[in-house]
Amino acid sequence: MEHEYTVSGKILTDNAREFACIKPIFNFQNIEVKIRVVQSLEDTLKAPSILISLPNIEDRKNICTNEISELCKELSEAYACKVFMYKDHEVYGNANVYNGGSDYEVVNEECFLSVCEKGVEIFSKTTDCWDDISAEIEKL
Repeated sequence: MEHEYTVSGKILTDNAREFACIKPIFNFQNIEVKIRVVQSLEDTLKAPSILISLPNIEDRKNICTNEISELCKELSEAYACKVFMYKDHEVYGNANVYNGGSDYEVVNEECFLSVCEKGVEIFSKTTDCWDDISAEIEKL
């Protein structure tokens, strides 16, 4: 079985262009966090997005939900805006299919979402389905 870990997020602000000069990498509890401003290629008139990620595979694997919440709170307080962060842990393995064969796919999933605003966690959710997290992110 293979494990895949994703830890990512976004800083939600109408003034993303002001973030162009922020420090792109900082440490949170000895975890390297990368922040980057990304402009949409399809819509250059649209405001840029500010993405958050953990580049180190071991950090993505080992960070717990409490630490994700704390990181989210810290970023939202530092930038005085709404921030969301999530962790998705997918376990790949052989799954049975109806025709009697097998397929290599996600056989287990654990997802966590934290949403913070100005240093306060306003929402969090743990689920076994990425679609639940994705639906919550779409509401933001």
